[in-house]
Amino acid sequence: MIIYKRDWCGLLCQIVIPITLVLFGLWLQAGPTKLKQSPPRPLSTGFYPYKQRILMNRNPVNMTNDGFDVTGEELFAALPNSTEAFEVRYVDDLNYTEFYDAVYEARNDAPLFPYRYGSYQIYQANKKSHVYQIINYLNVTS
Repeated sequence: MIIYKRDWCGLLCQIVIPITLVLFGLWLQAGPTKLKQSPPRPLSTGFYPYKQRILMNRNPVNMTNDGFDVTGEELFAALPNSTEAFEVRYVDDLNYTEFYDAVYEARNDAPLFPYRYGSYQIYQANKKSHVYQIINYLNVTS
């Protein structure tokens, strides 16, 4: 306070104005708003004109072999509108780096349009233990 007695400008700039701005911001935040909730926008695979292409492995990399492993076909069937909206290509028995290379090479698969949405590598999927570990490669270049 002794320093601020000599320098009233420092008191104003370092204490009074910051407190005033914080209080003003809290007042603005607490006040009523004129914003309304926008209506819901449904997401549908029908918005895309062509089938979206997906690359997926057929069997999980880490299978438990207890009869409860989820295959790529089962996951594909669970996608909404799976047969009308998506086209899937399966690859078998690839490790992480080989699958990554297959995803990279799949970018040149003809036809180039529609662009490939992405790829799913199923590491582990089990209905009994409910452990689902899926690596998703999104095509951010399209």
